[in-house]
Amino acid sequence: MINFREQAKNSSTFCIMPFSHMCTKTTGEIKLCCRSLPLYNVKEKTLLEVWNSKKMKRVRKQVLSGERPVECNACFSLEDKNVISMRQRQNKMKCLYNNYLETLDGLKEDYSMPEKVRSIELKLNNLCNLKCRMCHPVDSTQWAKDWPHISKLQKHNEWTYKNVEEHNLVEHPYLCEWENHPSLFEDLKVLSDNLDTIWFAGGEPLIDPMHYKILEMLKNKNITLQYATNLTKIIFKNKSVFEYWKDFKKITVNISLDGVGDTFNYIRTNADFNVVVKNIRTIQSIAKSESIDLLMIAACTVQVYNIFDLPDITEFAIDNGLWFHTHRVTWPRFLSCTVLPVKLKNEVVEKISEYLYSIKQRTDLDIAQHKNIIAHLIDNLNFLQGSDSSKYWHEFIEYSKILDKITGSKLLEEVRPELKEYI
Repeated sequence: MINFREQAKNSSTFCIMPFSHMCTKTTGEIKLCCRSLPLYNVKEKTLLEVWNSKKMKRVRKQVLSGERPVECNACFSLEDKNVISMRQRQNKMKCLYNNYLETLDGLKEDYSMPEKVRSIELKLNNLCNLKCRMCHPVDSTQWAKDWPHISKLQKHNEWTYKNVEEHNLVEHPYLCEWENHPSLFEDLKVLSDNLDTIWFAGGEPLIDPMHYKILEMLKNKNITLQYATNLTKIIFKNKSVFEYWKDFKKITVNISLDGVGDTFNYIRTNADFNVVVKNIRTIQSIAKSESIDLLMIAACTVQVYNIFDLPDITEFAIDNGLWFHTHRVTWPRFLSCTVLPVKLKNEVVEKISEYLYSIKQRTDLDIAQHKNIIAHLIDNLNFLQGSDSSKYWHEFIEYSKILDKITGSKLLEEVRPELKEYI
């Protein structure tokens, strides 16, 4: 009998996700996790059918054998730049600090497993009230009208471009393949007794009727809810989200915090930074009064627009009692922070390095929080210096000027005066 736990500990590519997790996309695609390439589409297989599918079993075998599955290139690409990947974070959180490694005890020699999925991320539709600059019509209904203005700059982003065309999202903005497949709700009922966590993303989950339907179906199931939310809306059709949250084990809210003040409003078109701050404090207050187990995270999507402000975003998180997390834009390629011209990049590296040094000297932070902030700052420095995409700088300028004009926002050089001489 194979000792899969021991094999996992000895594999340099092991990831717990194919043994414990699944992820959906608005297009109906089913994935290993939010970072991976898709395995199948719900038009081909249901969630439960994918769980022990040929591709899933092949990935499980590969990560136990020290191989890099092609579906997982996003994580390994980051690790090659000395940036902590989702694979590494999830292994640490789920195997070191929790008991997820025991799931391997149910693994059979053909790499099939019992239908005991521990966590699932549900990205069900693209219904959203914002039009963020790093987003697109597949993830936001608000992008449909303006997509034709910038689509020529997005052709390199093949998956996005193909899906916008295939689903005709300019004329029909709403995308939800899952509404055509009631197997989703049937499968969730089957899985619910073993689920630890449901992650909701979008679109914007807090304005999504399907999200509330799932909460109603699964309440009192001892499940943790985790969100990726813009936090601009906390009331849905006169009903407060807190009425649902009190029936679940724990709530983790990842707030999309891509800047403070003007930078935030510039990146996240239609958003108001002051509203988000108000909602953060409202949630903290109600969670305390209702005894809701709450963790709030300032989740920053690091990109060329906000890499200058990483110290300010970190300080906002600290000052408002938020955990701190970052991930990085890689598509569209011209919004990656690696697009900065060399001289400007060096200035940003110096600024973040100085802030990192000051953070290391602080003694007022919780030990875990302190280590976490340092790790994320180092990750972004490594990513920033790990490659040079400055040849796409002209695409970034063109894209920004187009959006400045059609959104009526402040101009790029007003929000980012550091760039004025490079525009």
